[in-house]
Amino acid sequence: MSAERPPRLIMVSRGYPPSFDSSSRRPWKLSRYLPAHGIDVTVVTRTAPVDPSAYGIPAEVEILTTDGRRDPDAPPTASPPGTPASGLRGVARRAARRYSPVDSDIGWAMRAMDLASRRARELAAPVWVTSGPPSLLVAALRWQRRRPFPLVADFRDVWPESPGLQAVKASWTLALIRSLERRVLRRAALVTTVSTPWVSLFESKGASRCLEVSNGFDPSDRPTGVVREPSGPVDELLPVAYAGRLESGRRNTAALESALRLLPDTHAFVYYGPDEDRFAEVAGSLGARARYGGQLPLGELLGELSVSTGLVAVGGEGDTWEARGAVPAKIYEYMLTERPILYIGAPDHEAARRVARYPRGHVLDSTADGDAQAAVVSGFVNDGADPGGLDPEARRGLEAVWGYPYLAGRLAEAVRSLGDGR
Repeated sequence: MSAERPPRLIMVSRGYPPSFDSSSRRPWKLSRYLPAHGIDVTVVTRTAPVDPSAYGIPAEVEILTTDGRRDPDAPPTASPPGTPASGLRGVARRAARRYSPVDSDIGWAMRAMDLASRRARELAAPVWVTSGPPSLLVAALRWQRRRPFPLVADFRDVWPESPGLQAVKASWTLALIRSLERRVLRRAALVTTVSTPWVSLFESKGASRCLEVSNGFDPSDRPTGVVREPSGPVDELLPVAYAGRLESGRRNTAALESALRLLPDTHAFVYYGPDEDRFAEVAGSLGARARYGGQLPLGELLGELSVSTGLVAVGGEGDTWEARGAVPAKIYEYMLTERPILYIGAPDHEAARRVARYPRGHVLDSTADGDAQAAVVSGFVNDGADPGGLDPEARRGLEAVWGYPYLAGRLAEAVRSLGDGR
């Protein structure tokens, strides 16, 4: 008798190696570790690495590309976000940004879901679709009607509650997005999302089954490359680093700026990320004690961060669903450095709770008085004077809750249960 075929999961994501943006890391790491938990994986994406093994992706992971490209140097088919447009094209792009419930990648999303639904029908497999903006999941709804398959809807962001969407979308467009979200939640066999508050949010909206599969870190990732040598007065100061984005609204940059003023004169603030202009605004009060570090591949970034005094993360503004449940993915990568982490935000928000659970975590309440904030910053700086890392038991404890091998196991168990219920 032949052995029973392992269950398979079709994963659909725009981002995947060789891309290293925020949309690629979650599907990449989950697909890497799912086979070890008895789940075969097919990934449908825009591009794929020439050599998947160079990214730790097992040979049994099937990668299907809608654009047929496996060249890491191949140019993207669409303009990067923020690319200026002029004339009628610019007018159309601005109109779509405000009035369309989907983004400019809806054409690619339809092709991707066509391919994924065909493969799901051939293999009798569920389809996990990770989506920030609604495009991919909207496309999933259409192809699910044509070729029924169990849909696993992965919300790595909230939709109508997102400050980014609220800032640019017309009110009636947001209402349409809410309607589309209700349809996704009603038709999904399983909803996965990244934090406990967002599980509660989607359950309150009617999700029949919702599971937290947070972002995390890969224990095999290590600092690589040569850490840059001091080249001037700023580099000779003790660095405090921040990586990621600095969007106003999604990140409470006013609270960040206030906290940075509390750093001793011996310390510099170094920002690694795409928002160089925004960085200049936030760090303006530090003058010469601020440096823009640019964007680096993960290994090089970890190398730089691992020799810093500590690392800063900042939460959202107010008490919104976005602020309560969002956990910046960089926080988990910060943990790989085993350096102190200073989180700036409300202590009862999910990101603050996770930093507090980290053995070298420090939480600065952005609403506390100046003396209380200064005490937290002082504790963070003093902790950073210790060049050591975590003890092995503490590291294993983190891997047991936020390591991608563990998180893939949570998803694998849920995928098997979908098969049991068919």
